[in-house]
Amino acid sequence: MVTVNKFVEFILNSETVRAQVPAGMLALDYLRQHKNLTGTKSGCKEGDCGACSVIIGELKKDAIEYRPMTSCLLPMGELHGKHLVTIEGLNMEHLSAVQNAMVDCGGTQCGYCTPGFVVCMTAGLMAPQVPLNDEGVLYAISGNLCRCTGYQSIKDAGIQAIESLRDQLINKERIEALVEAKALPNFFLGVAKRLKAIEPEEILQMGIQQRGSTIVAGGTDLYVQRGEQLAESSIVLLNNGSEIPPAIASEGRVIIDARMTFEAFATDPLIETYLQEIYDYNLLMASWPIRTRSTIGGNLCNASPIADMTCLLLALECSLALTSPDGHRRNLPLSEFYLGYKQLNKQPDEVVTEISFPV
Repeated sequence: MVTVNKFVEFILNSETVRAQVPAGMLALDYLRQHKNLTGTKSGCKEGDCGACSVIIGELKKDAIEYRPMTSCLLPMGELHGKHLVTIEGLNMEHLSAVQNAMVDCGGTQCGYCTPGFVVCMTAGLMAPQVPLNDEGVLYAISGNLCRCTGYQSIKDAGIQAIESLRDQLINKERIEALVEAKALPNFFLGVAKRLKAIEPEEILQMGIQQRGSTIVAGGTDLYVQRGEQLAESSIVLLNNGSEIPPAIASEGRVIIDARMTFEAFATDPLIETYLQEIYDYNLLMASWPIRTRSTIGGNLCNASPIADMTCLLLALECSLALTSPDGHRRNLPLSEFYLGYKQLNKQPDEVVTEISFPV
């Protein structure tokens, strides 16, 4: 959990950065206003168009997991100990496979959306769970809009990039293979070692919850509603701390950490065992960059009547664990959690920490 105005240390493209900024400041604003990295575009500022897409790398044991995110919904406080890659960080002396394909296929018109498409296509190549086929292209760019509507040429570019690299990527570690294929800059090979050198205790005072602070999990709706306010407010970031564990089975129930993202939920092996259609269901909700940030607990606490996950979890007869700052915990059926529109059976200082359903 993070409050305000502390140092955040991370790797920005190939540069190690130590920035003193408000924890709630948007990465998009930091990149454009403080680092003059204007290839990351400001479009809708709601996470819908993908013009501001970046790639975030996070250490998972000894490897780095890379995922696309919309920087217009990404608070700076969450970047500590991570690798932030912008369109500028993908540049080399030559065009990458994705950049070259966009040129060959005429995949750019006005050009405003092009950086976001290139970033997300590249993220798709970096992520082993994304298939190296037409379906993988659409998966990777599911959060990108082209207002000139040049989608067919963009899709063709994605397919060309995959076809040019498929044989070099199959059954190989993606990052190493992409660097070897000259599709990523060489500095990617040393990022894991550099991230390990960043002291974890620099992550701004774990466990502090200030009275009056806004609690933020993924923030994919909160930052749409009041992004400017959160950028200058005292906030508590639930996702900037210990690694979020996978789902577990215990005493006839499946239990998940409320901070689990939609993407992690839909690809968790235990969840897939009991909810065999969850992967396809997940594809109907938002886009890849949004699903990598939106959390199950946040979706429930947002208390929207159109919340994507609520109806599924109600049907599963889920229960919630709510925890107070003093450690007091109480369990509550999800069916008793909602009192009305945006009204919850929850004290202001309580946080939903676990969600479970019977099996």
